[in-house]
Amino acid sequence: MGALCTITINSWEGRAPTPGVYFKTLKGKTAYEVISFRATRPGSKTFGRVRCRRLSPSEIPDGATVFYWRWSRR
Repeated sequence: MGALCTITINSWEGRAPTPGVYFKTLKGKTAYEVISFRATRPGSKTFGRVRCRRLSPSEIPDGATVFYWRWSRR
């Protein structure tokens, strides 16, 4: 795949995601490699934005840090 996309993070616990980690849904057919993270200003309704590269889950290397997440309702 390899297409770039931007994902908005509504909430997050712990340290911010860093380049080189991966996002994946439990049932999803797509994974995302984090390229960059940009935090929003304090008091904002969202935590930040992540620039990602879309991948197939089989492209995630063994031993990589993977965060499992779910899409927010629209």
